[in-house]
Amino acid sequence: MKEIESAGKSARFRVRDSIVEYLRERILDGRLVSGDTIHESELTNRFGSSRSPVREALIQLEQEELLEIIPKKGTVVTQIDPHQLSQALFIRTSLETANIELLCQAINPTQLEMLVDNLKLQRALLDKGDYPPIYNSFDRFHHLLCEFTNMPRVWEIIRKEKISLDRLHAIERNHQPRLEVLFDQHVLIVQALEARDRNLCIELIQSHADLDFEARWMLVGQTKSERRRAES
Repeated sequence: MKEIESAGKSARFRVRDSIVEYLRERILDGRLVSGDTIHESELTNRFGSSRSPVREALIQLEQEELLEIIPKKGTVVTQIDPHQLSQALFIRTSLETANIELLCQAINPTQLEMLVDNLKLQRALLDKGDYPPIYNSFDRFHHLLCEFTNMPRVWEIIRKEKISLDRLHAIERNHQPRLEVLFDQHVLIVQALEARDRNLCIELIQSHADLDFEARWMLVGQTKSERRRAES
């Protein structure tokens, strides 16, 4: 009896996780946008499930601040929160700066080769204009930087915090010039790592984040001059 109950729970958890992945992917790549309504009945039909795993999935995504469950009204995709975005940028920049400082001292030829291979993939995807895979390859680049310092938890924190950044990127995913600049910065970061230039590595990883800061202020409708007045 216990084995049957355990199997039932495992199946429910698998369905829940599938629903979470399905919805999260569509929110992060822009197929679902702020204000869109999520219908439980559509999800139960799509996944052939009861309402329990659907509701569990929605609660999990609400905890990730991707959805808002409104009593008696339903579930909607949340707005991108500029304050949350600002914090995510701060956390990511701080952690990646500390991480690359360590990596600059210890990177080896095999790791450099892996980064170069990733750059080749980025270039090929940019040439195709294949935007979701482009961002995946960009993420992999930053993941490798953390993996090489043997700090997987650092990347897990960054990955969790950057959800709001991913949504912002989805809004502007067709902005090819910006993607090209990000790619060029990746190339410079690898060159600085190869040269073991600590100061340049730090400067590059921080300027890399500046593009996201500028995009964040564009998102909330502030020009640079308005931003300066707000900060003065």
